Amino acid sequence: MTAVAAGAIAGRVMQVDAGRGHPDLLTLTAVKAIAAADVILVDDLVHPHVLKHASSHARIVHVGKRGPDCRAGIDPARVGATARPSTPQALIERPMRVEALQGRDVVRLKGGDPTSSAAAVRNARTRSRQASRHA
Repeated sequence: MTAVAAGAIAGRVMQVDAGRGHPDLLTLTAVKAIAAADVILVDDLVHPHVLKHASSHARIVHVGKRGPDCRAGIDPARVGATARPSTPQALIERPMRVEALQGRDVVRLKGGDPTSSAAAVRNARTRSRQASRHA
């Protein structure tokens, strides 16, 4: 477990819905969060032009969630030649915590509705645990 040094300020973690539609339909809140982020963990369903709102200093990390047909162990021939396994949720949550504990603002940029997945619940719990440790 990583601890924040005395006097250090933990960064924020926000989950942002980029939707599956046109990047010009982002909310102002989403655009502001993306622009302010130090680290952006990007889902595969996010339109590439959404990242035009990111700061030039932001580190972009692609942590693709590719849907149920692309889990590890699924035959790629069955789902398409370019199918790859999804990034395990634990490998997404860990950098969120580590970066925030180092004082960086992190955005988990999701395609589609972020409240419709079990991962949203886990991400919210991770943020809640991180916040309660440093309140």
